[in-house]
Parts: sequence; C-alpha cells; structure tokens
Amino acid sequence: MSAKKLIWTIVGLAVLIAAGYYGWQYWQKLQTAPEPLPTYLSEEANQALETAQNPVKNVSETNPFKEEETNPLLNKYKNPFE
Repeated sequence: MSAKKLIWTIVGLAVLIAAGYYGWQYWQKLQTAPEPLPTYLSEEANQALETAQNPVKNVSETNPFKEEETNPLLNKYKNPFE
C-alpha cells in the first residue's frame, strides 16, 4: 500500500468517525424533551395575553340584518318619488 492511499484512508476514516459522532450528538439532542417554560406572569399579564390571542372576545354585538340599529339614515331620508 502506498503512502498516498494510506493517508487518504486515514483521512476518510477520520471523516466518517467525525460525521458519526456529530450525527449521534444531534440524535441525542433530538431525543431529549425540552423543559416547559416557567409561568411567572401576573394575573393582568395573563388576561392581556388571553385577549390578544383571542380578539373575537372583544367584538361588539351587531346584527347586520337589523336595519334600525345598523343604518343611521334609514328614517332620516324620505324619497319624494315614492
């Protein structure tokens, strides 16, 4: 075996061992579950976050089919041609 082949074989084996080691480290990191975040927010902060995440809770009630409440010009204008 020539010296060039021996050097390339050693380099190739080192690359394979390094790739296997880093792959194993990555696999171990994926297997561990992340720790839950601590909940240290105040009650006001929790309420603010809840309303920010669900903006539909603060929408006022309107009925689009009830013209008396939603159309302010309904009884103000009288058509002279009727």
